[in-house]
Amino acid sequence: MSLSNRFPKISRSAKIIWSVAAALAVSQLGGAIASDYQFFLNETDSLPNWAFWVNKNQIAPQRGDYFAFVAPPNPYYPAGFRFAKQVVGVPGDVVEVRGREFWIDGRLVGIAKTHDQAGNPVAMSSPGVIPADKYFVVTPHKDSFDSRYALIGLIDRKTLVGKAYPVL
Repeated sequence: MSLSNRFPKISRSAKIIWSVAAALAVSQLGGAIASDYQFFLNETDSLPNWAFWVNKNQIAPQRGDYFAFVAPPNPYYPAGFRFAKQVVGVPGDVVEVRGREFWIDGRLVGIAKTHDQAGNPVAMSSPGVIPADKYFVVTPHKDSFDSRYALIGLIDRKTLVGKAYPVL
C-alpha cells in the first residue's frame, strides 16, 4: 500500500487556507514574543556574559538579578545606550562610602576608581538610603561604569528595559 492511499487527499484550496492560517498564527506568535522579549548584546567587557535574553515584562528587580536599562546621559556613551548590570542594592538598603569602597547593608559591593581610563577624574556616587523605585547596580569588572559613579548613580525604575538572563 502506498503512502498516497493512507492519507485523504486535501484540495488545493484547503491547503491554501491552512497555509495562510499557519502563517498568521506564526506571525502573531512572533509579534507577541518580540513585544515581550529582546535579545541584548553587552558591548563592553564589564560582565562575564556578552549575550542576554531580556524579559521586558519583568521590571521588579530583586537583589542579584541582572537587568538591562537605558544609561543616563553621560560623556562616555551615546544617548539611549543600554547597559546590563547586576542589582546589588534595592529600595531601603543603606549605601555607605568608606574611602573609595562602596558598602550596601554591610557588604562590600565595589571599589570606585578616582580617574577614568583617559586619566580624567570621576565623581563617586553619594552614600545614603536607596529611595523607592531606585536601584544600585554594579558588575565585578574593575572598569565597570556603574552606580559607584555619579554619572550613572542610582538607576530609576523608569529606565529599566527588563530582567536580563545570561545566554552566552
